Amino acid sequence: MDFERTNPEVIGDEVVRAFAIEVDERQRKQIEAVRDWKAQNKERVRLVRKAWREKNKERLKEYKKSYRQAGQLKRDDVLRVRSKGARFLIDLMASQGGRCALCGDGLKERHLDHIVPRSRGGKDEAGNYRFLCPRCNYCKGGLMDDEFILHIRKILSYRA
Repeated sequence: MDFERTNPEVIGDEVVRAFAIEVDERQRKQIEAVRDWKAQNKERVRLVRKAWREKNKERLKEYKKSYRQAGQLKRDDVLRVRSKGARFLIDLMASQGGRCALCGDGLKERHLDHIVPRSRGGKDEAGNYRFLCPRCNYCKGGLMDDEFILHIRKILSYRA
């Protein structure tokens, strides 16, 4: 990975393309494995779904109500990253120059982060994603960027 640090201009091409192909292949295998398991365990899947619906009646009722009010299903509203595929990931990585969006380090390992965390109402939309290094992503957790930066400043001022 020293090559990436000394030649950042190459990251936008070869490394990003290889990463996107690897992600697509991994996702495809994962989806196939789940599909096969579900096909082999139809009765178990049916029972688990039935049990979940029984346990979460109120939650399901609220979910249906909110989308009836919106007038359309969630799938129609949301641009999912999966549907974007490798091209989206390549463009996102290239736009960041192969670097963490928060600390600027080269991305040996990459985490796809929600800018506005899902726990705070963030959506699975293309504009709400960025790549972070694992350290930044684990530290940021469910915080917004400004909260995260304030927390870091607080730590630094305490230690100074």
